[in-house]
Amino acid sequence: MKLIYFDENIPHFIKDDGTPFGGAAVDLYYQLLGLDSLGLETGLVTWIGAKDYISQGVREAPFPVFEAYNRSTNLPIFHTLFHKLPRLLLIMRKINPSYVTAKGAGALNGILLLISKAHKFKFIYQMANDIESDERIYRKLPFYTKPVFRFLLSRSDFIRCQNQYQKDNILKRYPKKKVFLVRNATVIPILSDRQPFEKRNHVLWVGTFRPQKKLSKFYKLCRDLPDVKFKIAGSYSGVTDQPTRKALKDLKKLKNVEMLGFVRHQDVGKLYKQAYCLVCTSDHEGFPNTFLEAWLAGTPVVTTATSNPDGLIGQEDLGFVVDNDTELKDSVKRIFQDKAVFTNLSENCEKFVRKHHDHKEIARSFISYLL
Repeated sequence: MKLIYFDENIPHFIKDDGTPFGGAAVDLYYQLLGLDSLGLETGLVTWIGAKDYISQGVREAPFPVFEAYNRSTNLPIFHTLFHKLPRLLLIMRKINPSYVTAKGAGALNGILLLISKAHKFKFIYQMANDIESDERIYRKLPFYTKPVFRFLLSRSDFIRCQNQYQKDNILKRYPKKKVFLVRNATVIPILSDRQPFEKRNHVLWVGTFRPQKKLSKFYKLCRDLPDVKFKIAGSYSGVTDQPTRKALKDLKKLKNVEMLGFVRHQDVGKLYKQAYCLVCTSDHEGFPNTFLEAWLAGTPVVTTATSNPDGLIGQEDLGFVVDNDTELKDSVKRIFQDKAVFTNLSENCEKFVRKHHDHKEIARSFISYLL
């Protein structure tokens, strides 16, 4: 079995030099790492120059990297049809994989699916967000990308989901489709480095400044708790909106808020270890990698009800789920004001992620659905 991943952002996650990469790249990287550790034949298809680029990275890349095409923003349609398409076709014929997998509604993924169908490679589409499963994504996609995404869902041989909500919705639309649930993975260190309550000193928000993140909710939280230290690690990525820009402008005026800007992924871990909790104000997610990273550090998550994958946070006692601004404020206060509450949640968080999200076990589960 030869399983090939296609992604343009995994090299940025490996190098971690400040280039935005998104949660999908993190998810796919840990899958690849887990599969490679099990001895499976894998590889990453991406852009020309990636090998040299990741050779200076902060993370390992033990899997083969296949350079397919040059990236260019000039004449994108022409470049895709007359450079990327033929180059992808040549490299995929050369690799001759058993399975090909990718995330996202982009044109290149549609091309890759066409190549896979023509050469009898099995194609696995990987869900990246809940809105892909319940059709909300069509309100955000450009008109020319909507048919590509429909094609990806309807013609993929497999669809991998991050949570039960995604799986249920996909099966309603495609009841005969091979759909399976495999949650996100991370590398679990042998020894725990979870810090006690006394070494925690702030409330943390991590993410990109996009409309779905609802930073206005976080601003209200910071404003209403002036004696609490808040830290924001994030940057702009893609399209934003006026409420997000206003929230950021207002946050910068608060004395209890420290705007860290973009923080390299390898450095975010220090912030998690020192935080009382991670706050998620998003109105939709899939299975955020930030949750896994926080839980591994023993840091509880306070999140909206719409960003609580499979209800795990309440069921497993990994933090608090809130429905409004008042509950958000009260839940954050409860964690940083009560050592016993924090300690119980913190222990649960680390135990949960160690038991359920090890990258090798996730890889074994992933492969079991393909056999």
